[in-house]
Amino acid sequence: MRPRRSHAGKIDSANAAKAKLDILQNAYDGLRQKQSAYRTLLGALLGAVPALALFAYLNSALSGVLVLYLVPPLFIGLGARALGHCYEWPLLLIPGAVSLLSLLVVILAALKFNYLDLIIVPAGVGLAMFVARKRLTVTEQKALWQAKLGKLK
Repeated sequence: MRPRRSHAGKIDSANAAKAKLDILQNAYDGLRQKQSAYRTLLGALLGAVPALALFAYLNSALSGVLVLYLVPPLFIGLGARALGHCYEWPLLLIPGAVSLLSLLVVILAALKFNYLDLIIVPAGVGLAMFVARKRLTVTEQKALWQAKLGKLK
C-alpha cells in the first residue's frame, strides 16, 4: 500500500514558487537599473572617437578595402555595450544612429570614394546594433518573459 501524501508538499512548492519569482524580480530590477539611454549614447560616442582615428590610420595604408568601413560600427557597438547595457530594441537604435553618422563621415572623408561603398552602410548599422546588445542569461530571459506576462512589476 502506498503512503499518503501530506499537505506539507503544497506549502513547500508555494514557497519555492515565491522564491523563484523573487529571484526573477531581482534579475528584472537589475536589468532595468543597469540599462540607460544616456550611457548608451555616451558609450557609442566614446567608441566613435578611437574608431574614426583607427579608420583614418588604416585608410592611409589600406585604402580601398571595404572591410575598413566596419571598424567604426564595431567600436561604437562595443562602447555602447560596455556602458549602456542595453537589451531593448529602442535603445539599440542609438548606436545604430551614431554608426550611421560616423559611416557617412568616413565615406565622405575617404579620398577614393566609390558610390558602391554605400552598400556597406546598412551592414555597419546592423553590426553596431548587434554588437551593442547585451547578452542575457537564462534567468534574465525568464525574468523578461515573466515581466511581459505581467507577473513582475
